[in-house]
Order: sequence, then C-alpha cells, then structure tokens
Amino acid sequence: MGTVPQVKPLRRSFIRFPTQVEFGAGTLKRLGEFTADYGKKAFCLFDPFFKGSEAAQTAMDALHAVGIETYECYNVHPNPRAGDIDDVTAECKEQNCDFVVSMGGGGTVDIGKAVAFLVTNGRGAWDYTTKENQFYYSIEEKPLPFVAIPTTAGTGSEATIYSVVNNPDIQRKCTIRSFELYPKLAIIDPELMLDIPPLLTALTGIDTFAHAFESYTNKNATLFSKMVAMESMRLFAENIIPCVEDGKNLEARANMAFSSFLGGLCIAHSPTTIPHIIGQCLSGWVDAPHGGSLAVCLAQVIRWTLPAGQKEFAEIARVMDPKLSAVSDEEAAKALPEIVDALFVRIMGNQRVTMKTYGMDETRADEFATFIFNNYQGDMSNYLRVPTPDELKQIIQECL
Repeated sequence: MGTVPQVKPLRRSFIRFPTQVEFGAGTLKRLGEFTADYGKKAFCLFDPFFKGSEAAQTAMDALHAVGIETYECYNVHPNPRAGDIDDVTAECKEQNCDFVVSMGGGGTVDIGKAVAFLVTNGRGAWDYTTKENQFYYSIEEKPLPFVAIPTTAGTGSEATIYSVVNNPDIQRKCTIRSFELYPKLAIIDPELMLDIPPLLTALTGIDTFAHAFESYTNKNATLFSKMVAMESMRLFAENIIPCVEDGKNLEARANMAFSSFLGGLCIAHSPTTIPHIIGQCLSGWVDAPHGGSLAVCLAQVIRWTLPAGQKEFAEIARVMDPKLSAVSDEEAAKALPEIVDALFVRIMGNQRVTMKTYGMDETRADEFATFIFNNYQGDMSNYLRVPTPDELKQIIQECL
C-alpha cells in the first residue's frame, strides 16, 4: 500500500451576516415596502447634501405610502464626532421613533448605527469605542431596527460591525465593534451615486480597496473573507477609473457599489490592519479625510512589508494588472506598490498626497508613531509583518 497523503486541515472559517440586502438601480423607491413592519415612525438621518433633494423626497414618499411617519435630521458631519452623535441620539429619543434610516456616506451610516443602539442602551457614543488597555462598555440591549442607504462606494458600512467615532478633544478616532451593529436592512441603489464628484469618488474608492487589501493580508483571514476581498479588489480595479472619469456610468457605479459592499463584508469577518491604523490615527490628529489618510500610507506599508507577504501581494498585483500573470511571484509582488501609487495619483487628479498635505507636523512624526505603537498592538499583530517601534517610525517618515 502507498503512503496516505497528509491532508492539511482547513483554517477555521465563519460567516455571520444577518442583514437583508436589496441591491439595484431604483431600489430606494421600495424603502416603504421593506420597512413596513419596523414601526410607525422613522428617524431619517440624511446627509445635508440631500436636503430638499429628489432622493430624500423619494425616501419620504416610500415610507409615507405604507403609513410610516417620518422625522428628518440633517445633523451630519464628516469624521463623526462623539458629541454630535450624542446630540442626534437625544433628538431621536425625543421624537420617540421606532427605527432609524441613514442615507449618505459612510459617516452618515456610522452615526445611524450608533444612534440606533444608544437609544436603547444609554450612555454616550465614546463610552462604547474600543480602546486598547482601557475599559469600554459593551452593547447589551438590542438596537432599534436600522436601515443603511449608502450613497458613496467607500466604507461598506452597510455590511460591517463597526461605527467609527472621532473625539477631537483628545485627537483620537476609535471604533465601536459589535455584531449588533449589522443593519437590519441595506438598500444599495447606485443611482444615488451618479452625482458624486470625481475626488470624492476617488477618496471613497481608496477606502474600499484598503478594506479588501487589509482583510486579504490579515493573518487571520478566512476562506470566506479572502474570497470576498479578492472579488472586491477585482471590481475596484476594473471600475474605479471609469467612475472617476465618467460619473454617470451607471454600470461602473453599480460595480463599485458592490465592491464597497464586499469590502465591508470582508472586514466584518477579517478586520483591517496597519494602513487603517495609521489612517484612522491621522484623521484623529489632523482631521484628514479618511480615503486621503489611507492614500498617504498604503503603498508605503506595502514597500516596507516586502518580502513578507510576497504570495499575497503577487495575487493582488495580478488582479490590479493582469499582464503580471506571466511573471514570478517576486516580480509581481515588487510591482504592487508602484501600481497602487500610480493609480491613486491618477484618480486623485494627478496629485500625490502625503501626511504633510493634510497638516501633519513632521516634528511630531516620532510622537505620532509612538502613539500608534502603544495603543494599537492588537490590530498590528494581525498583519503579515509586525513593526518594531523604530520600523513604525520609519514607515511614518516615508509617509511625510
């Protein structure tokens, strides 16, 4: 008898996603149909961009058509502040609403997620943010039903277990993490994305790619998360330039919307790592736009990582540039940072952004690196290569 081959055990995998997803052009018109049994009054938290818009009216009409009363709130700002979230929560409580509907970019969706659980759990938003080596509260009571209607292809917040909160008083940006933050319903209507300007399209698209890239290169990635992340990156690579250069291209917008959704779904199962740590901290320190904060560091992190991650980087590089299918893993992996750099520059109007672009003081660079190292060890340890304090300072210097 021959030798029985040794079978390598499959890495543990899991899939947990309770959200009803309705995807397609014109889906917003069916909002009332999908939420008819959620309650009698909806708290509608909309990005100020939609005030008086046809989209807001469509959402209101759909809810009114099934007898749901609505209350509109437009108290939304980029990089959601803890204090603003608490104010909106008080407004929702005062209006005695039965469920929450958020329509807007990732920040708007994140605020809505937080409001939905704060109404039933109490305390302030910052009390629930995850902070390493510090106590934080857990969500104990079921949130109000929450409906996410994303209008940008970026955070994929409609498919995540996260809500990002900024605290400008202490220059920190932290995340609430709980499976309770999954929306009850996500309506992804690419028609809502046709008027997004090119730079915002680029910035949100960079976030989508970063989600998929970091999830794919997380040491704890699962079979499911890697499959979803790879498809997200493929759709990004094929559609981000058409979206930036022709915003009315509905097919490209739909593909990017789906890429963003998949990016959110993969980080719910295998989270982000070093690029998001750096980007999130940069936003906390200088209020940089999230996509921009990732653009300054992603290619630099890839360069520093090599030769670790060569196999994963080669696979990603071939998705970004199929011509690399004919070269070795080493050659394909080495090409990835230049591919990422060139693409980001192109879609951001032929401009290269750095930390100094967003107001980072280079004299504080080492202090910034030390802050990250001391407070984000858990997330950093999940990456393919874990930096020492000096290596992290080196990365930050390269991002300036």
